[in-house]
Amino acid sequence: MASRRTGAPKVSSEFAKLQLSATAVDLLLLRIVGSRLQVFLLQRTVEPCKNMYAVPGRFVRYDETLTQTADMVLKQKCETGTTQVSYEQLHTFGNDLWRDERIRTISVVYIAKILPTVECKATLGKWFAVDAVPNLAFDHNKLLDFAVVHLQKQIRLGVLPFEFLPSEFTLTQMQESVEAILQKSHDKRNFRKRILADGVLKKTSKRVVLGVARPAYLYSKK
Repeated sequence: MASRRTGAPKVSSEFAKLQLSATAVDLLLLRIVGSRLQVFLLQRTVEPCKNMYAVPGRFVRYDETLTQTADMVLKQKCETGTTQVSYEQLHTFGNDLWRDERIRTISVVYIAKILPTVECKATLGKWFAVDAVPNLAFDHNKLLDFAVVHLQKQIRLGVLPFEFLPSEFTLTQMQESVEAILQKSHDKRNFRKRILADGVLKKTSKRVVLGVARPAYLYSKK
């Protein structure tokens, strides 16, 4: 029985002659506050694109998996606990050969949907509304636009944004989350009628007071 290899594999002389590309993981950390979809960005301190904001990311080390690299981005760049965040692989970007002037770079982009209560402690980080982000480093505006379109397609296919909400929520909170992603308001009565007819929500016996309105029932995912 062959022994299992451990550690990073050796590079053969054949591959050592090639001009190899680099692989990076970029992490779009997203949350919804009120009715605004927000993204967490870091201000770069070195060239290229010094002082510009960018999506947190990291080059993949030779002995790292992609998810391990994403974990390191959360821990080191965003300074948040990985146990509080779950993410999904969104897309791979690499058709632009010059997207990073330092080295030919292929980026595997992940989306992390989090609650506003999750803290990102990076001193150079800042939350931006996705419809008000500045001109970002590299091609990161394209990465963000791609993610927003992806989330909007999910909503239109009937996939509700449960990951942005606590386990129990009001219908108003759900509507605000949908509107934040679609960047479009909905008639309150029609929205509630349609979403309840879909049969994906469970009404609890709990109620909560929001502002001066009468207590609202809490719902959960079925």
